[in-house]
Amino acid sequence: WGLKSNLMPLFLLSFLWSFGLSVHQVAAPLLGIEKFQISTSDIGVIFTILGIVTAVIQFFLLSKITLIIGEKRSILIGLVVMALGLAIMPFLPIQLFLLYLVTAIFAFGSAVSRPVVTALLSKETSEGQGITMGTSGSFESLGHFIGPLVAGFLFGLSAATPFLFSTALMLGLLVFI
Repeated sequence: WGLKSNLMPLFLLSFLWSFGLSVHQVAAPLLGIEKFQISTSDIGVIFTILGIVTAVIQFFLLSKITLIIGEKRSILIGLVVMALGLAIMPFLPIQLFLLYLVTAIFAFGSAVSRPVVTALLSKETSEGQGITMGTSGSFESLGHFIGPLVAGFLFGLSAATPFLFSTALMLGLLVFI
């Protein structure tokens, strides 16, 4: 188990997903406040969009998507779409609906990739599934811990930096799929 496991690429993807999500959860509201002068209500709309898109994709579309294109391609497409959303977000023109639209795009990628990584971890484990899922959860927790720290620090350097850093990390780790 752990770091020497043949499951390590999937554990890294669990980390990557939670890191990217955490970067978005910190940097998108900061960007919205700084660039778009959004209100606290608008921040609530951003998180509502994340939740609605995630629920719709996972409840109604994910099984169809994975059936048509397969699990590994679903992860690949999901992470690329997340990276695309992160990459373009800081460069949007100052129009709030575009921020909402890109948030929905990011949420689509997140909703497609995360559950499929978990499903593959389960399928790849013949015994010790509890340990495997616990290890995956630990990698996700690490991403949720490191992501906000990195996002806050990088946003202090420039508004685009946390988005571009996370995008590069996601695209770089696609080799594990």
